Amino acid sequence: QINVKSPLLPHAQHLSVVSLGTYARRHGFAPAVLDNLWRIPESLKRFRRLLSDRVPVVGISTSLLMDKSSVERIVREVRALNPEAVVVLGGLTAENEPEVAALADVVVLGDGERTFLEVLQALREGGSLEKVPNLVLNLNGRLHRTPSRANIEPNDIPPPDWDLLDIRPSLCYPIEASKGCRYNCAFCSFANLANQKMKDIGLVVGELERNRERYGIRTLRFMDSNLTSWPEHVERLCEAIIERGLDLQWSCYARVDNLARNPRMLEKMRKAGCMALQSGIESGDDGVLRAMHKGYNGKTVVDGVRRAREAGLIVTGNFIIGFPGETRETVDRTLDVIGRAEPHTASFSLFAVHANSTAEVWTERVRWGIEGEGTCWAHRTMDSEEAKAEL
Repeated sequence: QINVKSPLLPHAQHLSVVSLGTYARRHGFAPAVLDNLWRIPESLKRFRRLLSDRVPVVGISTSLLMDKSSVERIVREVRALNPEAVVVLGGLTAENEPEVAALADVVVLGDGERTFLEVLQALREGGSLEKVPNLVLNLNGRLHRTPSRANIEPNDIPPPDWDLLDIRPSLCYPIEASKGCRYNCAFCSFANLANQKMKDIGLVVGELERNRERYGIRTLRFMDSNLTSWPEHVERLCEAIIERGLDLQWSCYARVDNLARNPRMLEKMRKAGCMALQSGIESGDDGVLRAMHKGYNGKTVVDGVRRAREAGLIVTGNFIIGFPGETRETVDRTLDVIGRAEPHTASFSLFAVHANSTAEVWTERVRWGIEGEGTCWAHRTMDSEEAKAEL
C-alpha cells in the first residue's frame, strides 16, 4: 500500500528511468531508481536519504518535466543535500532549453542508455567526458557539445528490471516495440521523426513473457509513437502473442489511416489482447490536416475510428486546436467529424510552438507566419487566446 498525502495522485511508473537503470545494472553498476518524487512521500524520503548517503551521480529524466521550474526543484534538492554529486540531465526539455541544460553538469542527448553508461564509466575511471559522444558539458557556465553519434539500436536495449522500482503505483506497465516515429508532422518536436525503428518481434514477445512470469504483469501500454506504422509487422507481433498464449490486455497509439486501411490488423490486435487505442487525429478539417502533413482527410478519420470500434476496440481521439490555418469554421468541421466518427472519448489540447526544437512550426516559423512560442502565439488566422476560447 502507498501512503499518499500529496494532493497529486501518483502517475503510472515510467519506462525511461527503469530502462536507464537496467542498462547500468547490466554493466556492473548498482543504480537506485526513483519515480513520483513529489507525489509519493516515501519516494521523496528515499531520494533525500540517498543524497545524504553521498551518491556520486544523480541522473534526471526531463522527458515529462516540461518547464525549467520542475527540473530546478529536483536539482535544488541535490545541490543542497549532496553538493559533490554530478548532476546528469537527459530528455527533450534539457536538450532544447539552454537554461535547463545550465542547471546540470552534464546533459545526455538522444537515447540515454549507452551514453549515460559511458558517463558513469568515465567518472568511475577518471576518464575525460569530452571523449563521450552525445553530451553537452557545463564547463564553468559555458556549454560545450561533444561529437554526435547515432542512437542505440532498439534491439540492444534489454527488457526492464521492474524490481528496480520499489514503488509501482499502477497495474498497467509501459513497453516499447520501437523507437522514433515513421512520420513527420509539422507541429511535432518528438525525437527521431521520420526514423522509426521496430524492435525484433521475438524480443518484444520475450519481454512480454518475462514481464508476466517474473513480475506478474498482464496489463500493458505500448508507448511507441505509433505501434501501427507497419501493419504487417503488427500482425506478426499479434500472431506471436496469440501463439504463446500470453493472455494479456494492452493498449497503444495508432494512426487513424492505418486503422482505416487494415481491418485484418485490427481483428488480430483484438485477439491478441488489445483493448484500446489512442490516435493523434489532430483535426477533422482537410486543409488543416494537409498543413500538418498528416497524410489523410476527414473521411479517413471517420472510416478508421469506425473500423476500430467494429473490431471491439475502445478509441480515444486526440485533437489540437489552433494550428496555423485554424478558424472557428475549421473547429466546427473537426467537431462534425468527431460526431460522425464517434470515438468513445476525445481529448483536446492547445497548439504549442516548442522553442529550439526540430518541429517545422519552429524552424520555419517565419514561413508559417508564427509569432511567439510555447502556448502564447499568434499566426495569420488565430492567436492563442482565440484558440483557448475554441478549446
